[in-house]
Amino acid sequence: LGKVVATHLHQGGAGVNGPMAIELNPGFEGTAFEGSVPVDADLSAKVLANPSQYYVKLHSRKFPGGAIRGQLHPCR
Repeated sequence: LGKVVATHLHQGGAGVNGPMAIELNPGFEGTAFEGSVPVDADLSAKVLANPSQYYVKLHSRKFPGGAIRGQLHPCR
């Protein structure tokens, strides 16, 4: 994986690449991510209404196009 250099929330269903919805800039503490970013109400409502249409992608030095992708799922 290598050092993580960027993390984004993207719009797109499972297996579909989509546009970036928001850049996530967590603080780095050793090997753990900490922090938060403000999200506007419109995006927040869209994600809450249909989380499976969004995913988080981590980019690393070794894999600049994307190292890990995680699809969002509703919490019940």
